[in-house]
Amino acid sequence: MFLSPVIGLLVALSFIVMNELLTPLAPDRIFVALEGILSFSGDLRRRHFRPLPLDPNVLAKHKQLSGYSCIPMSVEFVLKLLGKLSPDDFHLQDAWGDRKDGSFSDFDGWSFDNVKFTRRFIQARDDGFPLDDLFSAVENELESGRYVIVSLAVPSLTNPGETDYHNYVIWNRLRDGEFEAITQRPNTERINDVKERVRNMKGTDILTYEITPRPGAIKVRPNSNQLC
Repeated sequence: MFLSPVIGLLVALSFIVMNELLTPLAPDRIFVALEGILSFSGDLRRRHFRPLPLDPNVLAKHKQLSGYSCIPMSVEFVLKLLGKLSPDDFHLQDAWGDRKDGSFSDFDGWSFDNVKFTRRFIQARDDGFPLDDLFSAVENELESGRYVIVSLAVPSLTNPGETDYHNYVIWNRLRDGEFEAITQRPNTERINDVKERVRNMKGTDILTYEITPRPGAIKVRPNSNQLC
């Protein structure tokens, strides 16, 4: 039972090596090819990823209301994709306004209905950041059918040449190992290079959630704020 996937991996590796033998980029290409087949963060096992659903009605109606409301926008986005909020409901952004000093910590431990959010990977963004652990965590969430909110560096819309941060919802893992993400600011924007952006940033934090077993709604008005 154990030898079968190992033999399959060795056969696949041999074909990749033969195809790439004449190029100096062979090691990098081998890694990318294998990353699309297996997860290297954790145990070497074949993993199955399916794109999470993106409701067209939510995409048509959801948007970011103000220049700095991307944190509640992304939380509303996930709740709407989960069917917990109406596509026309913007009460989290309305409560937030246009405050600029917030972070994912404003929703850390916060619950809506039976969805509880958690902020993760708050380490300093430097050469010591655990990138593999972060990517593994995102893979685990996607494999379990859960969206992931991620903070990414983007060019400033108001100060050309400077960097701001904006939030995206990761919804898919591609065959090459990259993550696809989507945002609404205010129009739909899709990206397929989340890992590359995070590597360039030397790390970032994410907001994940769990579906709690207790019924009913716990609607707590969150504190404010962050740059978008």
